[in-house]
Amino acid sequence: MKKINIFAFSLLFLCSSCSSQVSALSDRLTHFTAFLKTKAIEYLEDPANENRVAYTPAEFFGAADDEFIPLNREEINSKITDIPIPQPSATPGAKNSPIPSIQMFSNPNSILAAIFKKIYFNTDQYSPKTATAKKDLQKIANYLKKNPNTFIFIEGHCDERASESYNLALGTKRAGTIRKILVNYGVNPNQLYTISYGKEKPAVKGKSKDVYAKNRRVAFKLYSKK
Repeated sequence: MKKINIFAFSLLFLCSSCSSQVSALSDRLTHFTAFLKTKAIEYLEDPANENRVAYTPAEFFGAADDEFIPLNREEINSKITDIPIPQPSATPGAKNSPIPSIQMFSNPNSILAAIFKKIYFNTDQYSPKTATAKKDLQKIANYLKKNPNTFIFIEGHCDERASESYNLALGTKRAGTIRKILVNYGVNPNQLYTISYGKEKPAVKGKSKDVYAKNRRVAFKLYSKK
């Protein structure tokens, strides 16, 4: 009976000790949390850190880009542009690739220039500007189908307005749309590569409607495999 009482007393002592330690730890955590809250409030209220504090959604997301132009998709023919088109099986310039890098592609010569005409676009659009563009693309498609060893880079270009990243994206859409149209006309997708230069390579320099119209284009570079 005496041994049992000693064991019970020992167990009660240990429990009391653990409880006091847990209580002490809890108090420390409470004080530390309060300390962090105080420091956080001081940091946020410090005028030097005002630029880090967002009080409204507009402040959080930042000011709208005045150069941004929302895309208008209404004139796009979804039957042409939405079909999945496989990418070429060979990467230009890659090791053991049968296709050289883009530097080996060249502008159409004086004869081929009559076939590989530039395709123009309205502002912010990535479908061809005129109905005659479809006839021009049909001629390009016919040539490529008759010359399966000819490969082209379809270059997407934009005018200088809007941001660099926006124009790169728009140039990609323009080049991609032309590629899809050519594939729809029966061209082997492996003959068609795309690249976007955005506003980096204007055909004409200046700031006018006519200049902008000439820079909103898709151009072609060719390589004929012997």
